[in-house]
Amino acid sequence: MDNAVKALIIAGAVLIAILLIGVGITIFNSASKPLDQGARQADRQEVEMFNNSILSSVGQGISGNQVKTLVSAITSSNGQNEEHQIKINGDDAKKFKIGTVSLRKKYNAVEQIDDIGFIMNVKIWEQGTSEPADI
Repeated sequence: MDNAVKALIIAGAVLIAILLIGVGITIFNSASKPLDQGARQADRQEVEMFNNSILSSVGQGISGNQVKTLVSAITSSNGQNEEHQIKINGDDAKKFKIGTVSLRKKYNAVEQIDDIGFIMNVKIWEQGTSEPADI
């Protein structure tokens, strides 16, 4: 009889330990969800901050002056951010010939976004001409 009581006490202790482990795992999982959401929100804000200076300058029928401002913003962004480099027409932004932009003409500028949401390329072309090919 003495051994049966000890066996029941041990079995009860094992069940309580399993229950406590389960409660601990549940608490850990519920606490990590807000942290994951916060990290995702921070990532979205980083993408928005990165893209904002460029997105304000892209569009249909923009002036030559706006194109020069856009190219300047891209060059500045590339100088400050090694991880996310923006290309122009699929090539290094430094190779874009700003001298060929006429202040009297209208241009189109369209951004291309990568899988994460960052702008990776801006296509710029004169209105009335064909759009550059996708990269």
